Amino acid sequence: WLKWASTAFLIVGSVLASINVYPLNILFSFVGNVGWMWAGLRMKEPSLWVVSLFLLIVYIVGFVIHRSI
Repeated sequence: WLKWASTAFLIVGSVLASINVYPLNILFSFVGNVGWMWAGLRMKEPSLWVVSLFLLIVYIVGFVIHRSI
């Protein structure tokens, strides 16, 4: 269920990003990536949790920079 829920969050986040609904697009994508990172850790799949962790960092940095402008 974790992978499917995370995938749903990422799809919604992508749709929201395509129609420029900020910051909800970041929130949904963030939650989806947390889920996939957790799934990657549980499956012992480094490529999956590393890319998810990197995307989480990108989302956090982008959100912080946007809020400080």
